[in-house]
Amino acid sequence: MLSESSTHPEDPTTTTSYWLIARNDAWRKETLTVGLGKGRKALPIFSFPDEAGLFVRFGGFERNGWRIRESTSAELFSALVEDLPEVAFVALDPLPEMVDLIFGTTISLVTLSRERFIHRLIREREPALPS
Repeated sequence: MLSESSTHPEDPTTTTSYWLIARNDAWRKETLTVGLGKGRKALPIFSFPDEAGLFVRFGGFERNGWRIRESTSAELFSALVEDLPEVAFVALDPLPEMVDLIFGTTISLVTLSRERFIHRLIREREPALPS
């Protein structure tokens, strides 16, 4: 569930990239969230831009101005902690067919709690211990 900008995993300058779905209107920037039912929301997060692009196109989001946006781990952490307090889960590489605007049932198969994902982001940022 990650894409690295460096081809050498031991390189300390390697940054993890994620792709989100967002749109800008005249007044604000908005990040797409999807319903899981019972009032719960998830943030779809993608490993690769092609996956995010397919989600936007085949999910019908493109016609409403949604676009893919690359995000670093730090930006994603900030979004989850500060900008999206209503999001309780993240959906990892969901397929557009999983988004059911009424029931939101199958998307729960690829979700992870927000807290667990934030801990994963924190672990990514920690330097690896020498072997």
